[in-house]
Amino acid sequence: MTNVIVLKEDFGLLLTLKHYIMSKFQEAVATLLKNGCTHEQGLTISSVHVSEGDRYTTVNVTLEDKKLPRYLPVNEEKTEYERSEAYTVPILLSSVIRCMRNNTELSRIASYLERKPIALEALLGGMKIDIVMQDVQANASYIDPFSEKPEKENDEDYDRIFYHCTKLVHCPESKAIAAQILDKIL
Repeated sequence: MTNVIVLKEDFGLLLTLKHYIMSKFQEAVATLLKNGCTHEQGLTISSVHVSEGDRYTTVNVTLEDKKLPRYLPVNEEKTEYERSEAYTVPILLSSVIRCMRNNTELSRIASYLERKPIALEALLGGMKIDIVMQDVQANASYIDPFSEKPEKENDEDYDRIFYHCTKLVHCPESKAIAAQILDKIL
């Protein structure tokens, strides 16, 4: 185990930084809700699959108790999509990490999980999650509200839904896995 010494002056800076991160997260969530996004609360995660894409990493969350709206391809070429419902939804990694940094129990392992997102597959199963769904119309630009370096996404010629993680609540198994991850870090 590594001991960390925090000077009194540094501790105040750390608290200020944590408050800033939390306020930016809460501001992004409030803006999404004010702009008409749908908010689903207390959903149970049954499984998780992390996939690395060309532009971003997604955390594909399968829900145990509810289907959510989603645009699914209707042909093999993935050139046409239709609105449907699915138990599995893709959440951007930046949204999950930002949510974790806003959670006292998970903030200490968030940076590690950002570097090694595959560990989310073990951690998130069984947890409760709140999700905000942001509809983006075809050919409209999208900027990730949770990214620390917001970049405009390429316009797509089909409607999309972006799913944002706004709250995570531990289950007994996830608490144990989080403790193991923290031990590995220290």
